[in-house]
Amino acid sequence: MTQLRGIVASLLTPFDSGQNLDLGASRRLVRFLLRSGIHGFYLIGSAGEWVHLTVEERKQIVEVAMEEVAGRVPVVVHVGHHTTAAAIELCTHARDLGADFVSSVVPGYYPYSRCEICAYYKALAEVGVPVIAYYLNGLGHELEPEAFVDTVGNVPGVVGLKYTGANLFAMQRVLQLSGGRLRSWGGHDQMALAALIMEAEGLIGTNYNYVPELYFELYEAFIRGDLGSAKELQAEANNIIAAVKRYGNLRAYKAILELRGLPVGTCRPPLSTLTYDETIGLRQVFLDRRSAVHPH
Repeated sequence: MTQLRGIVASLLTPFDSGQNLDLGASRRLVRFLLRSGIHGFYLIGSAGEWVHLTVEERKQIVEVAMEEVAGRVPVVVHVGHHTTAAAIELCTHARDLGADFVSSVVPGYYPYSRCEICAYYKALAEVGVPVIAYYLNGLGHELEPEAFVDTVGNVPGVVGLKYTGANLFAMQRVLQLSGGRLRSWGGHDQMALAALIMEAEGLIGTNYNYVPELYFELYEAFIRGDLGSAKELQAEANNIIAAVKRYGNLRAYKAILELRGLPVGTCRPPLSTLTYDETIGLRQVFLDRRSAVHPH
């Protein structure tokens, strides 16, 4: 099985002024991240606004990204959907394009039982691509570590968990309870170093789109055992996150990319666009923190 380690960007989805997919901008963003040294891609996740995309649009983005990556780094395709049939269709498409992994949140809205959740992941795994389950804190149907390992974790083909939650004890317990068979990938960028210390296989996050260099330095410092430098880099990254989050999440991340000379448009409604005053404020935040960014 392909190794998925290091800094993995949860890719943003660019839109043009008419709110259509901007596949040219998608290509430029993938190229930028590859030049920056990204270790992998996670496609069409929360950062990719998957809930605002049609199945066909999701396929187009995966096709473009896979073509640009061309096997240079591992690719995970998020195939989550409210229906199992559509998720299987996306999973099959990802497999046929050569994706290394697929991933999925538990379908939302209804309170599914453990058996129903297990059946969903089993259907994905049967397509034949290693599956990374996606724990997203706050959806209301998260499984405790013991329940996850006993149910979803026992599905052949499920290899681990993308863990986007604050309780890293639970993330580590999946590894421990499975005897190391199930790996975890940290999903909170503001806890990247903590996740690595708690034995995360790698890091999958959104902020890596616009300041990848800072997180590469953090990861490399951790790997060489320089925890002092890694702590300083995490603190600087968190200062940036705290400043940027004053202007929102995805919409602010996209605005930062434009400030870096890589326009990717705005988000799809109902997500809003930054006002003129917000854009000016965000520009100042970016300039104030520019010492942490080393453009290529």
